[in-house]
Amino acid sequence: MLAFAYILMHNTFMQSRSTREFPKNGLDQIDVHPIHPEEKERFKYLLKKHHYLGSPPLIGQTIQYVASYRQHWVALLLFSAAALKSSHRDKWIGWAPCFQWQRLHLIANNTRFLILPGWSKKNLASKVLALCARRISDDWRRFHSHPLLLLETFVDPSRFKGVCYKAAGWKELGLTKGFGKSNNRYIRHNRPKKILIKSLHSKSREILSQPMLCAEFSAGRGYSEGLAAVILSVHWGFVDRDGRFAVTPLYLECGDFSEGLAPVNWRGRWGFIDREGRFVIRPRFDGARSFRNGRAEVRYGDKWGEVDNAGQVYFTGGEIMLQTTPSDGPAE
Repeated sequence: MLAFAYILMHNTFMQSRSTREFPKNGLDQIDVHPIHPEEKERFKYLLKKHHYLGSPPLIGQTIQYVASYRQHWVALLLFSAAALKSSHRDKWIGWAPCFQWQRLHLIANNTRFLILPGWSKKNLASKVLALCARRISDDWRRFHSHPLLLLETFVDPSRFKGVCYKAAGWKELGLTKGFGKSNNRYIRHNRPKKILIKSLHSKSREILSQPMLCAEFSAGRGYSEGLAAVILSVHWGFVDRDGRFAVTPLYLECGDFSEGLAPVNWRGRWGFIDREGRFVIRPRFDGARSFRNGRAEVRYGDKWGEVDNAGQVYFTGGEIMLQTTPSDGPAE
């Protein structure tokens, strides 16, 4: 029933659209925004009906966009996770393989772009791409908690030339080798695609390839007492505002610095380190939270209590656990 309603609405609109002209200043009235929850089915239906690749399953981090003119849909775009490997892209960035896997989240792939029937107007496609590029990093931060540095797309030259991408400032890097991924394997299909990229930051290449990633672009959190928790591979550490590691990434989990100490999980046990990464309260808890007003909540087994900055623990009922000798470094 819902699909029938979309078909009826779409066909009725297309009939009325055929008699409506697109004014000279129509491009200035184009709006691009992420779709609303109630628009998902309509988006999926139109993509499936009019795009030669159909509507793909949404896996991982994605954003679906609609471009509209006076509340009429004119184009659809889908951005998804970046390709795991792309030799031309990776060479252009110049990043080491170890950084590549950690920083792919800063690249999004434009996997679908569709100008809806009846709206094929000069410069419309490049206008829509430009509007999308202008806002997508902020949208990605809002939806997925981190910004983007680069966009990529793969164009089938047997169908398209990619002119609209180039007009919107995208750069062509070359052709793929004609492989596609299927069931975690790469299979040759002998249909090389054009690789195009769009930088979203004036120093995207430098940021992606530098040895240490500043906190703004890392999969980390905000600053607390001048240090931000960031994850490198699978271990957490802390960087200063210049992006340099103040505390080496060694920990399975961590909380934020507060009152000069931060809770960290070292080999399954929680303790507290100072700003130099030295344990002030040795890791012996099953859970811990950041300090507040001289004490921090800690868990030992199924029992919660509080620890002071000298390492003395107070449980409900007056039981006390004394601190053992502090360590100068991570516990062994």
